[in-house]
Amino acid sequence: MGVVDPVSSPSYALINEYLTPSNDRIYHFDLFRINTITEVLDIGMDEYLDSGRFCFIEWPEVSEPLLPSKYLEIHILNPEKELREINIRKHE
Repeated sequence: MGVVDPVSSPSYALINEYLTPSNDRIYHFDLFRINTITEVLDIGMDEYLDSGRFCFIEWPEVSEPLLPSKYLEIHILNPEKELREINIRKHE
């Protein structure tokens, strides 16, 4: 997507924002420490999702009521040290 910033999990910040070369924004969430939908709303996630920009969400389970009707669910598994398995499910 052209992001030149280093990409890392936003474990402590909850949200990282990246700029593309065309000055568009990409949002990356890590909801591992979030326990309730109220906490998700408190960080303003509904506004990010409504922004029309790409939103990547780690540990999205608690945010499922806010997800749009169309999204991609991507699971990355590491069954062996040198191998990754990627499963993609399209929700419509």
